Amino acid sequence: MTNNQRATVNQLVADGFKVVTASVEVVRVTKGADRRIVFPDGSQKRANHVEHKERRA
Repeated sequence: MTNNQRATVNQLVADGFKVVTASVEVVRVTKGADRRIVFPDGSQKRANHVEHKERRA
């Protein structure tokens, strides 16, 4: 995670978002129905990523 990403993610977490996935290129965060992607330059964009939940048999 770059310093710019870290600053943006920290602000979003302070606003109630949870980190879903942190990869080399993007960080995915979610808060209810609001899903966002944070790019390496710190910019963010609304996203449509799907959170996978465990299936119980």
